[in-house]
Amino acid sequence: MIKFLITNALFIIGMIVLIVQHIQDWRIWVCYITIWCIADYYFAKDFHLKWWQWALFIAGLSIIDLVVIRLVN
Repeated sequence: MIKFLITNALFIIGMIVLIVQHIQDWRIWVCYITIWCIADYYFAKDFHLKWWQWALFIAGLSIIDLVVIRLVN
């Protein structure tokens, strides 16, 4: 669980860096999100959460993303 949280924190920091640097190339973002999903899958494969717990987790990440985007803009 700790590795999973650290991984997500690092990717959120990376997302902030990409936004601050005004990286807008869609290919870079697709690669970044793909690598993030693969890393999350790797560290979360042993988690046994219910679907609504995953939905809450994804909603939480989305809120963090929106806050970061608002702060940067």
